[in-house]
Amino acid sequence: MEGHLLEVATDQLLEVATNQLHIATNMASINPVKAEQLARELLITEPIKQQIWFQIQVRRVIVSSLYQRGEYQQALTIIEEAQHLYTNYQSTTEPSLDLELLKADITLSIGQIHANLGYVASALEHHQQAILIFEQHNHQRGIAHALHGVASLCRETKELTRANELVHQSLELMRATNDGAGEAIALVSLGLIANEMGQGQTRIAQLETALNLAKMYHEVRAECLAIANLGWAHIQQGNLEIAEQYFTQTEQRANSIQSRQFLAFALSGFGLICRYKNQYQQALTYAGQALELMEALGLLRGQYIVLEHVTECYETIKDYQAALQTYKQFHALERRILAGEVHRDSLQIAYHLEKILAQRSVEAAVKRSQELEVANAKLRQQTTTLEQTARLDALTKLHNRHVLNQELPRLLEQSKQSNLPVCAIMIDIDDFKKINDIHGHLIGDDVLRTIAQILQANTRPNDLCIRFGGEEFLIVLPNANLEQATIIAERICQAVPAFQWQKLKKNLQITVSIGVSNDDHQDIIAQADNAMYNAKRNGKNQVQTSQAPQLGQTQNGTRLHD
Repeated sequence: MEGHLLEVATDQLLEVATNQLHIATNMASINPVKAEQLARELLITEPIKQQIWFQIQVRRVIVSSLYQRGEYQQALTIIEEAQHLYTNYQSTTEPSLDLELLKADITLSIGQIHANLGYVASALEHHQQAILIFEQHNHQRGIAHALHGVASLCRETKELTRANELVHQSLELMRATNDGAGEAIALVSLGLIANEMGQGQTRIAQLETALNLAKMYHEVRAECLAIANLGWAHIQQGNLEIAEQYFTQTEQRANSIQSRQFLAFALSGFGLICRYKNQYQQALTYAGQALELMEALGLLRGQYIVLEHVTECYETIKDYQAALQTYKQFHALERRILAGEVHRDSLQIAYHLEKILAQRSVEAAVKRSQELEVANAKLRQQTTTLEQTARLDALTKLHNRHVLNQELPRLLEQSKQSNLPVCAIMIDIDDFKKINDIHGHLIGDDVLRTIAQILQANTRPNDLCIRFGGEEFLIVLPNANLEQATIIAERICQAVPAFQWQKLKKNLQITVSIGVSNDDHQDIIAQADNAMYNAKRNGKNQVQTSQAPQLGQTQNGTRLHD
């Protein structure tokens, strides 16, 4: 009798807990703080602690709530707990559709969190795994969100055309499955892509539509993203008063959901407005507060953007010591981001994977062995093509850093054994950010491609020309001493401004700053980089060698970077 009563009580508790979980799930996108509170209460409820499936679902609600607020580090810890529970649960349970879809959801959540923390390679891998499972079970909404995630990664690495295509595909699926909240997020992405492609007015229209949808579906994250980005869009249009209103709204929404991420967005927006109003000390105060929040949250890209504005602010008020220190932080962060990512090559693979998966769904429908064989042959051909191009930067067709990591140790060892010199030339396009801001990223891409062609035309066949990252290029010159390398560097420095840039865009003029180093130094790349800094410090559009005077020994009044 007592056992029966205990069983009835357990069933009643489970029923109550299930209802609370349902409430928390629906609340996560509306009131993430309250949803997280309800879910955490369920985690310690008896006998819920013994129900592994239930524990996994509760953690997913907590993750969703934390993700809505931008608390990605905490969300990552909880989703990894859910993944561990899932692994244990799966080993003792019969396979089922629900189990497979749960795996895909957890995998996608990890990918989304990694993407926001800047772990591009891992994020891409998890998105690919999720797409495979969703595609296998024809789960359209899951496919839509996974494709949108890959599109966001493409946008981060400036594969804008590809990102635009993938967002439109995900948007179509979201509309087909009546996923209004997802549609709002996708429209925010389209607004950001439009801005990157130099379509500022289109960006504002997309973001306003996204904001209306987010409010309609009570999707707080999409709403905050749309409001903050409308603020930045209006800054670019010169509408500072309107921008300030949007950032005030962002701050209010951030406080209402206890979101440090969106509060950081608001503070960085206020700082940028103050800078354009020539209120530099207030701008630096806001930026410092935003950086502190972003650092605590692990938001590398956010810090990168704010540090760039802080550097320019210090330069404007002629505090060159602080400007140089901030620029070094900015540059170190840029290197950290680039070092932790697999850029265009991996995203090419993701893009081809999406095509392959679409083809595979057709094959599954017709179930013909002949078609499968044709598809497999195409897949093998695509794989071969990707392997051949994996050593090239997709935009400039120069070698990428993967090649550098492979070839530089070999060249240095060869130099040591043969007693022949090796030199490095670091090249940075001057004021490249201004080029993108004034002429648009598409012209910026044309500039990068043209610079690559100039480098190849002015170097020797055995020299290694590399897209080092962003607007930086590296040339490794085997069997060349410092004098020979400097001659080549000077030739490039003269060839760049001599090019007829007006053919690309009226009033466009490009120069480069160049640093040269040889293998007498322990790290020739770092020394070439330092020499390039000296070229920037001395006024840009020039060549400096690693034997030149160090920073701080030149005249004041010059800009430190782009």
